[in-house]
Amino acid sequence: MGTPTPTKEVLADRLRERYKLDPKRGCWLFTGGRVGTFKQYGKFRMWKKMTTAHRAAYLLFVGDIPEGMDVCHTCDVGVCINPSHLFLGTKFDNMQDCVRKGRLNSPRGERRSRLTNKQVIEIRNASGPQTKIARKYKIAQTTVSAIQRRVNWRHI
Repeated sequence: MGTPTPTKEVLADRLRERYKLDPKRGCWLFTGGRVGTFKQYGKFRMWKKMTTAHRAAYLLFVGDIPEGMDVCHTCDVGVCINPSHLFLGTKFDNMQDCVRKGRLNSPRGERRSRLTNKQVIEIRNASGPQTKIARKYKIAQTTVSAIQRRVNWRHI
């Protein structure tokens, strides 16, 4: 016999133990592990499945999430799990919200990278083994390759 399935209340308590309050914005900043391309969302295990922490918060504190719906943030803070900052929307709604708030191009360039524009130019002009270049900038060799082939950082 395996471990008993945790109740909704037990999971809600576990989630409540994993945030710190941002007094300025009222966000509940999830302090556990992260997922996403830029590690912008918290991750939380519930009922033997991994999900995002904000999705878990919505399920546990607000209610069900209909199939095909996203859980979106009014505060635009991916690790926020404050139920009053969460709302349901389609992927289209979420993208429209992104456009309205001027976040459409947010994953681009220095704002979301450990590299600066200057470093990207240096990597483009660097010669020698990509693994050596990668070590110098503390990035993956595949990232060096993508920069040099202009797959990444095309805007520079």
